Amino acid sequence: MRPPALPPGLEVEWLGVSGYRLTYEGQTLFVDPYLSRVPLRDLLLRRRALPDLAALERFVRAPGETVGVLVGHTHFDHAVDAPALARQLDCKAYGSASPSPTTAN
Repeated sequence: MRPPALPPGLEVEWLGVSGYRLTYEGQTLFVDPYLSRVPLRDLLLRRRALPDLAALERFVRAPGETVGVLVGHTHFDHAVDAPALARQLDCKAYGSASPSPTTAN
């Protein structure tokens, strides 16, 4: 399978799982970045999922200005790194509100 043709100047980097870095005309947007890889054991033991700051520092590359971190939904593997990454790159994080357990279907 051939990769899709991208518009000239658009750079797309897959960050693993469902995360991407999009850079175009010197502006970077992160979508669902998940680099911390919270261990399954921590989830099963209901431990708090926390970002791995060293992994973010080591693997995140943001050419030009970072305009934001976009989170599609708040499952831990989409959202755990977003606040730390936004702080690290001095940008805003965007996403919708999570439903509370009492209002979720």
